[in-house]
Amino acid sequence: MKLSVIGVGPGNPELITVKAKHIIENSQLIFVPSMKKNLSSRAYHVALPYISKSAFIVPLYFPYFSNPQFSEIIQSNIDSIIVHLKLYKKAAFLIIGDPFLYSSYFQIHQFLQERFPEIKIEIIPGLSAYQLALSRLQIPAVG
Repeated sequence: MKLSVIGVGPGNPELITVKAKHIIENSQLIFVPSMKKNLSSRAYHVALPYISKSAFIVPLYFPYFSNPQFSEIIQSNIDSIIVHLKLYKKAAFLIIGDPFLYSSYFQIHQFLQERFPEIKIEIIPGLSAYQLALSRLQIPAVG
């Protein structure tokens, strides 16, 4: 089984990396995290031009840490990921920005690695809002 965690950039479909675009276009199973209980995910809307019409979309609700049912909801997301991955074998998990700068995926990464070592996890970095802001303002990150 393989899970590709894809940073889709800061919000513009034209800023998705070529590799991310290729994986999204070829994914038949796509996990879409959202802070609301629907497909209001920015990552989903950014990737939409590249998502196959035949792809199966699985929305995952990621609440704030302060939500009293946070642990149960996260466990439900993990269960959903495992069930779907067993059926499809490969999936994309969309993240706005970059997966390891800050993302909802943080909440499940270590658990998946430790409890399901048979899942190959591939991280596809994305352009972060921080990088976009520096470029627009023409400010170097160093110096």
